[in-house]
Amino acid sequence: MNKFYGIIAVVVLFLISFNIQAYENVQINLKKKLFEQYVFAYDNGFAICPTQFDPKVMDKLKFEFSDYLKQAKAGSSKAAYYVGLAYLNGFGIKIDNSEGMRWLKKAVEADYTPAQLAYAGFYRYRKKNYGNFMNDVPSNEQMLNWIKSAATNDNIIAQLALETIYLDTDQYQKAFALAEPMAKKGYAIPQYVLGTLYYYGLGVEIDYAKALYWYQLALKHDPPLRKNTDIMGNISQIYTKPGFSNTEKVLYWNNKMKEFERVINHCEN
Repeated sequence: MNKFYGIIAVVVLFLISFNIQAYENVQINLKKKLFEQYVFAYDNGFAICPTQFDPKVMDKLKFEFSDYLKQAKAGSSKAAYYVGLAYLNGFGIKIDNSEGMRWLKKAVEADYTPAQLAYAGFYRYRKKNYGNFMNDVPSNEQMLNWIKSAATNDNIIAQLALETIYLDTDQYQKAFALAEPMAKKGYAIPQYVLGTLYYYGLGVEIDYAKALYWYQLALKHDPPLRKNTDIMGNISQIYTKPGFSNTEKVLYWNNKMKEFERVINHCEN
C-alpha cells in the first residue's frame, strides 16, 4: 500500500473549522475573492473552512462564478480553469463533472499551465471517477512533459506533482532529491514527505529524529495540511519506538489527532 496516497490535492477538498482556536487563521476572508482562496487551498493541499456549501459563502461564490463564466466565454484561459474547478467542486454552482472537464479542457488547449497540471492529475489519480468525462485525452508522455516543463520553470505545483509521481512509482531517492530543497524553503507538503520517507526508511535509512523534525515543521503551517492526521499518528507511533518511548507523548499526540479529526468532521457537517 502506497504510504503517500492522496498527497497532492486532486479533487476532494478536506476542510477544517475556523471555530477552533488552534486553527484560528484558517477562516476564509470574505472580503477577498473566494475562488482564489479555494483554488489556492485546492492546489496546495491546505485545509480551509467554511466549505463551499456554507450559506456564508454560497451567494458570494455564485456571484463570482457568474463573473468567471462570462470571462471564460470571452476567451480567458484562467477563467476557464476556475469555471472547470467550480463545476467539479461545487464552487458557486451545482457539481457537473461533464461541464467541469469541458471547461478545464478548454484551458488545457489554451496551454494554461495550472489547467494542464490539474488535468494530468485528474487523469492519473482519478481516472475511475472522471475518465468518462475526459475526451481526446493527451498521451501520458505529453502530460508528463507538461509537468516536467513547468517543474523546470520553478512551478511549485508542478514540482509537487512530479514529486508525487516519483513517490507513486517507488522512485524514492528522486522524490527525496526533489523534496529536500523545497522542504528547506518552508513548503509544507515536502516537509511532510521528508518526514514520511525518514519514518518508513524509503530511499533513506530510517531516522525517527529527522522524521520528527520534518513532521513538526509541517504541522506548524496555518492553514494546516490535510495530511495532519497521518502526521500526528506517525509521531505518536515514534514515541513507542526504542530510544523514543514516552507514554505521555503518545497520549498527547493521539489526543491531538482525535481533535483534528473532530474539527474536520465539524466543518464538513
